[in-house]
Amino acid sequence: MYRANGHTYRNKLHHDFHMLLCDEADQRDKRGVAEWPLMERRAMWKRVNEERIQLGKVPVPLEEVARVEQTALGHTDYGTKYALYCTELVENTP
Repeated sequence: MYRANGHTYRNKLHHDFHMLLCDEADQRDKRGVAEWPLMERRAMWKRVNEERIQLGKVPVPLEEVARVEQTALGHTDYGTKYALYCTELVENTP
């Protein structure tokens, strides 16, 4: 895993979250309409917690990822915002 201080780490983490979301979105045509949002949310949740555990932090519940996803909904840059909010979940909470 990439480790660096400051903005470099944050930017890489944000990029990784955004790419994960894009990869999951590419699977939408193979999933039912009711299934794909949950699968994307679970993938982001898993990645958030993998990162948190490596940093020695407590995992967050799925509801926290759903909360930040809701905050990003409706924005033209939904994917970018969702990835940013997941980055903040890794950084800003104990």
